[in-house]
Amino acid sequence: ENLIFGMGTFYTTFAYAGPELSVTFSANIYEIGSQFFANKNLTGITFPAGSRLSSIGKDAFSVVTAGAPVPVFDTVTLPSTVTSIYSGATSGNKVAGLPFNGYVNLLKFEVVGGDGPLSAENGLLYMSDETGAKKLYRVPNGYAPVDGVLTISDIAGIAAGAVCNNANISEVVVKNVDSLEDCCFAGMTGLTSATIKNVKTIGKEIFFSDVLLQNFVADENFTVVPASMFKGCTNFAQFNYFANVTEIGGTAFSGAAITGEVTMPKLVKLGASAFLNCKGITAVTLGANTETIGNSAFQGCSSLKTLVIEGDKVKTI
Repeated sequence: ENLIFGMGTFYTTFAYAGPELSVTFSANIYEIGSQFFANKNLTGITFPAGSRLSSIGKDAFSVVTAGAPVPVFDTVTLPSTVTSIYSGATSGNKVAGLPFNGYVNLLKFEVVGGDGPLSAENGLLYMSDETGAKKLYRVPNGYAPVDGVLTISDIAGIAAGAVCNNANISEVVVKNVDSLEDCCFAGMTGLTSATIKNVKTIGKEIFFSDVLLQNFVADENFTVVPASMFKGCTNFAQFNYFANVTEIGGTAFSGAAITGEVTMPKLVKLGASAFLNCKGITAVTLGANTETIGNSAFQGCSSLKTLVIEGDKVKTI
């Protein structure tokens, strides 16, 4: 069945329980609301040249229920006028809400029109601001780069949720990028290795629940571990930068497989639940500059036998 939408300008829900569905939007649609086409057995999505679509909401097209049909088409074409695609949020041990979540057959994005901020290169979506600064905006769930390696360099940033829930990428290499926004690499079930160099700012939860992640490489001056950076990375056993870090955010290593002795001579602030349930840690030494130890920082560290605080600056535990 083919349906054409064109009478309104904003859609929030669509109760369709029929068989396969191909959807064509007319040019005057500017916003698609939350779960509007969620769990629908779509065979195609078409936005015409001249579309003024601006926003795609939470789970707008997603497969959100177990057993729901998974669309088989491999390409989605969006208009360049889009300025907002919902970035997802952590829920339990996964990232939910991405508008094309569960589209495991989706290999590439394309963009029609050239007068807006959205563009596509090699199947990936990019968003540019008014200065021309460009961010990697979305990577399809089914995207599979050569040798499994996604390399991103010399751009302004990687948007929140940009590469979430991709199962085919085994390694990410990021160099000369200004910012990594929240959850940008979260929920990547095939990711085993990550390299981040010459990055100015890093958001929270960037590797959240990447259960196969084992290797992490950064600049020698990597000093701040953001909140929940490695939370739920159950195979992540070795972090090579404890000697340099000055701050570790809340739940940064929660549930990770960190083992052995952990020595942090330069640490100033340790967030709440930073090492929650890191059952392999046997000893911890904190340097003379440590001022704050958050609630439950080592709760559930069942092998921890020794905690040494070398200074007297700790104000809060």
